[in-house]
Amino acid sequence: MELLLTHVQPGRLPLPVRGESVRGRLGRLEFVLERGRGGFSLLCLDGQQARSWSLGLVDGGELWLSCRVPRWPLRVALKDTLVLVPGARVRGYVHVALVPTLTWRAADGDEATVAELLPPLLSAEWDEAHGTCTQRWSSPFFQRLPPTDGEPRAVLPLTVANTGNRMQSPETLPVSLRDQELKPCRGHVVAAPRRLRIDARGAIEVLVRSNGLEPHA
Repeated sequence: MELLLTHVQPGRLPLPVRGESVRGRLGRLEFVLERGRGGFSLLCLDGQQARSWSLGLVDGGELWLSCRVPRWPLRVALKDTLVLVPGARVRGYVHVALVPTLTWRAADGDEATVAELLPPLLSAEWDEAHGTCTQRWSSPFFQRLPPTDGEPRAVLPLTVANTGNRMQSPETLPVSLRDQELKPCRGHVVAAPRRLRIDARGAIEVLVRSNGLEPHA
């Protein structure tokens, strides 16, 4: 069985009978779920590496694949140079990685994470200043809504304002997302818009707006 999944909506993975397999694709991610005598095996290929899991599952439950936000606070490294003179602001969009996540939904309604298929370019590092782990992702700063490419990413609308009295050129932007704020829009998954305020010291304050409206093109 071949499945073509999308990052916009969760998809169910039927459990194959013994000797058969379920194959699927999500962007560049390919996976194969097989059933053998001892249980199930899951193989995932993302174009750079292959990862595998041995799974013990039971009849009556369901496997689902959905795209979720990174679990740690995120810093988006800008591929383009962003410069704001004092009092200026700029509007745009960045891409944020979504993590394809395999979950098990039991017959009694309980749900548990089976595997997280972390994108290879989503790195993690320790933030000494805040005493926590952060994840890093690179993205261009788009002036218009970026084209849809089918990869598991969310589009984040941003307004970046320089409220200080000196020029600012941030290399990274802090982002913390929640799954509940993501909404489908024109083939994208769109996060709630953010307004980022940069003060004279370069510190960035993040304000989250409602995600009830469709973003501008």
